[in-house]
Amino acid sequence: MHTISASGGSDIYTAGTYKVSDGTLKSPVLALTVVEAATVSALMENRYSKTLKKFANVAYTPRFLNQSLAAFSEYFFEFPIHEITITGGTVTLHHVPTGRNADFTTTIPGTTTTTLPLTTVL
Repeated sequence: MHTISASGGSDIYTAGTYKVSDGTLKSPVLALTVVEAATVSALMENRYSKTLKKFANVAYTPRFLNQSLAAFSEYFFEFPIHEITITGGTVTLHHVPTGRNADFTTTIPGTTTTTLPLTTVL
């Protein structure tokens, strides 16, 4: 979870419908952590359709849909989630690493060399 959070970023979401396609979801999601008791009623994952020969959003129906999710529980997804509907509570969504992270840079402090004072022993 820490690796996903560090590389893709994490954001807190409350009740509402969030989609990658309309920008309300910054990027696809690989996992979620429940901050306070929550309910998730719909998920759409992005999968390759052999029939359509392209990627398409497909309804994903895990057992926890429409169930009360306990605080601090974590859920991981096999395929990236592109749409989520939260009907109550607060969750932290952990994003897939994408190009959006290019907006953030880590400044590495320059190395400094300090010359130690010379001492002479007589």
